[in-house]
Amino acid sequence: MEKANNIQIYKTKEYVKNYNKDYYNKNKTDLLQKASVKVSCPHCSLEVQKQHLTKHKKTQRCIFLTKNKVKDNELIEKFAIALKEAMKR
Repeated sequence: MEKANNIQIYKTKEYVKNYNKDYYNKNKTDLLQKASVKVSCPHCSLEVQKQHLTKHKKTQRCIFLTKNKVKDNELIEKFAIALKEAMKR
């Protein structure tokens, strides 16, 4: 809510929608660049996008490796293959 000449102006849904669309178009390259940053998970060493790290930490793979304190990459790959096979069933 903004004030202009002591009159309150309420932003409508259309105004907000257009504002967000314009902002995205003006800053598209920066936003996409920030979204594509990859980081390594501290628990299982898998590379994930920074914006998805919290969601990744809730996956079965990451939880299992965290509980068992597994850091060996070969074992991690074996677990990933076994998990994919189990998901297919």
